[in-house]
Amino acid sequence: MQEDPHKQLTQVAEPLLPEEASPILPEHIGPYLIKRLLVQGGMSSIFIGQDPATGQEIVIKVLRPKYRKNAEMVARLAQEAKMLGQLDHPGIVKLYKVGKWEGGLFLAMEYIHGVSLRKAIQEKLFPQEKALRVALQIGEILLTLHQLNILHCDLKPENILITEEGECKLVDFGLAGILGASVSQGGTPDYMSPERKEHPQESSCAIDLYSLGIITYELFLRKLSHGIIYPSLLPKGVRQIVEKALQLHAEKNYTTVEEFLKDLSSLLETGEEISEDTAIHGDLRNLLLPKTPLSWNSAELGMALSEKGALPYLDLFHLPNQELVIVLAEMHDLLTNFSLLEIRGMVRALIEVLQPFHPGTLLEVLNRTLQQDPTHQFVHFSLLLLRPDQERLSFTSCGKGSLIEIPEDGGAPNLFDNSAPSLGSAPALNLVTGEERWPIGSTLLLSLSHLDPKALPDNLLLAPDSLAREALAHLPEDRERASLILAIRRT
Repeated sequence: MQEDPHKQLTQVAEPLLPEEASPILPEHIGPYLIKRLLVQGGMSSIFIGQDPATGQEIVIKVLRPKYRKNAEMVARLAQEAKMLGQLDHPGIVKLYKVGKWEGGLFLAMEYIHGVSLRKAIQEKLFPQEKALRVALQIGEILLTLHQLNILHCDLKPENILITEEGECKLVDFGLAGILGASVSQGGTPDYMSPERKEHPQESSCAIDLYSLGIITYELFLRKLSHGIIYPSLLPKGVRQIVEKALQLHAEKNYTTVEEFLKDLSSLLETGEEISEDTAIHGDLRNLLLPKTPLSWNSAELGMALSEKGALPYLDLFHLPNQELVIVLAEMHDLLTNFSLLEIRGMVRALIEVLQPFHPGTLLEVLNRTLQQDPTHQFVHFSLLLLRPDQERLSFTSCGKGSLIEIPEDGGAPNLFDNSAPSLGSAPALNLVTGEERWPIGSTLLLSLSHLDPKALPDNLLLAPDSLAREALAHLPEDRERASLILAIRRT
């Protein structure tokens, strides 16, 4: 049996106090025998109970003790019961009974066996086409709600369960509202529409459709967005649907779920190419890799890149005094190319403001920023600073990266090893950014892959383009990551 999906039914809005972490388990709530606490949420507790008449396991939701006399919270739970009582759809959690016990109101609901959509996204359970069909199924459930003038108002992966049969079930109607009426401002910011944040008194279908747009994006890329959206990572058809769902101007976005379903159904029926290669390698190649041939008047440059796998980020920056900064990076976790775009943006901004430039300062700032990010992802990052006027170079590798120097006469290669932890993996990098000689005629090979000086081409005096290609051919095949080698010959 997989992890219990109901552990994410209710958002934890505040830390639990030590004395509340293990509340006293009631023997009964109404007629139901209580077996265990499932989760203690921000405002409510959810228990697993048993119906004595049928022996069936059910979910029982009650307010936490501190909220049982709070009129607003009691009204909200009663409103949730009223909403669920109107709904009879296989994609919506069933309400069995509403009653009172010594702790106030309780809701007895269907116990769903499966996993949360959040868990499914994190574990990358759905290929792209299946992911879009899941989005279609969620949209069909929303259509039923909206036809009854009900808005869910807290649509997010935690509130969608995937059953053992692969069907979607929508749960947690604690913030649900009436279409056209004022709605609660509570919810989850990453999935909350601008309309709901700014004008909660004027609700429309766009509230749920915006959330569905974010979920569709996450489903397709198999990665939680944490509020950071790059539609350019999606193939054209999917991108157009997501962008329309996320439009800030009401006149440009979807006005009904039917419109969303029509576009998504048409996309699936036409069979437009929606493969991962289209999504990742299409637009990303132009963003993560140089668009023009590599050139620098102090050296001859050549690059070789394998055709398959997640792309790295390569960038070159020309500084005063003929200095050149070369950045090469990849995410520790695959299928996170959108985060490389963030790294690209940060690097380019920092290069502009860090004057005079120092490699250690750039790396420390990037590391602190990643440490503060909610996704807290690790980045393998290599930085090479070339100073031809001083015949010096500075190289630092964080996590992964190799730099080899080949002497002008093609003699024994030198491996530079100046490594540090991956960016984002530790509060302090403890960098050592020493300098090495870089004489005229010598050639550098830079890569995030491990370069073995003993496993290089026989002819080390090839032109940089040819040398990079030959060196790439000597690397072990990596089906998940694209390997890149940059060759730099000092002229």
